[in-house]
Parts: sequence; C-alpha cells; structure tokens
Amino acid sequence: MKKVETISKLEEISNQFKKKKKTVGLITGVFDILHYEHVQLLSFAKKKVDVLIVGIECDENVRLFKGKDRPIFNFNQRSSVLSSLECVDYIFKIPAIKKEQSGYSDFYKNIIKKIDIDVLIASIAKDSSWMEKKKSAKELNIKFIGYKGKPNVSSSEVASRVMAIK
Repeated sequence: MKKVETISKLEEISNQFKKKKKTVGLITGVFDILHYEHVQLLSFAKKKVDVLIVGIECDENVRLFKGKDRPIFNFNQRSSVLSSLECVDYIFKIPAIKKEQSGYSDFYKNIIKKIDIDVLIASIAKDSSWMEKKKSAKELNIKFIGYKGKPNVSSSEVASRVMAIK
C-alpha cells in the first residue's frame, strides 16, 4: 500500500473511512532523526484511532523552524522511514508556509479542515504548538488528545551530538 498521499487524496480517503465509521486521526511533526520517543508517540496515537495520518513538515519549513543545517534527512527520506512503521497508515507533506499567509495556526487549521479528521494528536512535552493545536481542534469541533510521555530524547540534541563527534 502506498502511504504518501496528497492532502486532496487524503480528503477522499478520510471520507471513505468515516463512511465506514472509522476514526481518522492526525499527528504532525518534523520526524528528522527518528528515535524511540517518536515511535512511542506514533504507537500511542495509533491506539487512539482506526486510521493514523502523519503530516511531515517540508524541508523549507524545517529550515525555517530549526535553522539552515536542518533537516538532516530530506522529506523523501523521512517519509520513507515513517512509511516502514506499521502504526502509520498515511503520510503527507505539509506545504511550505508562505510569508503572506495569515498565520501558523490558520495555516494548519486549513489543512485539518481539508483532511476532515476526527482526532488531532500532539505531544504535550515536545510540540511547542500543542496549545494552538488544542485550541484549533476545539474551534473545529475535533477531539484533541495530548500525549504526556516524558521526553528524554530530542532530534536536535541527537544531531548536535553526532556533529560533535566529527
């Protein structure tokens, strides 16, 4: 099964599953250096929904959020790794944020509306915008689930440590 889809195709897929009374969930992130806590988060999310869709930030957004040396792995590499996980049903690339767009939360809210999900999931410990996501979910009448795992690993820290080994 092909896991990487466009947002438009996921809108169709989501509607098909909802007609079958299946719960569709969404989680978003960078997922640059996949580690244990990413897998824990994604496994947790999958247990809460029938269909788990993962939005992966495009390379341009990662550079905007994390700096010019990131991502370590490009979108195709990151999506390939996530595609190998059984708990991930579908993946899409989050488009580049344009400077003229009204704001970060509106940008994501539009994606959430388009895909028409039932549940939005975020890591309370690691996702700095989880409160905005919770607010958006409430405004869109979507269930929000916060993952409360204790973070011990950070992709940014791993990248820094690996770079220091040189």
